[in-house]
Amino acid sequence: MKPWEDPRTPWKTKSAFMSYIRGCLRKAWSTHPVKLAVLKNQRKQVPNPNPRGNKRTVWGFQCPLCDKEDILKNAQVDHINPAGTLADISDIQQFAENLLVVVEEDLRLICKDCNSALAYSDKNNVSFEEAKATKKAISLQKDKVDHEFLEVAGITPASNAKERRQQIIDHLMKHK
Repeated sequence: MKPWEDPRTPWKTKSAFMSYIRGCLRKAWSTHPVKLAVLKNQRKQVPNPNPRGNKRTVWGFQCPLCDKEDILKNAQVDHINPAGTLADISDIQQFAENLLVVVEEDLRLICKDCNSALAYSDKNNVSFEEAKATKKAISLQKDKVDHEFLEVAGITPASNAKERRQQIIDHLMKHK
């Protein structure tokens, strides 16, 4: 009997159980010694972005995907080869091995924007560049500046949000 099929367990659905397992594995990942070594070994001193800061430099990194330099707080440790999906009990062993059985060369420090775009790219089977453009378009719409962005780019904004998003994506993809 599957855990979500047993009324004595707290999981009402397969999704709830898999979320619990994913959370347990991510908690193990948060203190993984190799992950912590990557954070330590791939960091470097960067100019302090805080104008009122006492130090001229702080710990930071340079994202290998976008070349942006940022403070370490904005870094995420990325698996160069993704851990994969965890949608079924049969996925648990492979996901855990991919997530936790790693060496420093399997990991890299990247910025949150690139990590988000990589996740979107994997999930939606699109290129990294298209994922970045889509995430940017979503952000512009969320901030309610999509009309302004398109007008500044010399594009007449479409009448609905879905078409405006596609206009932004197309524009960004042309001007990478």
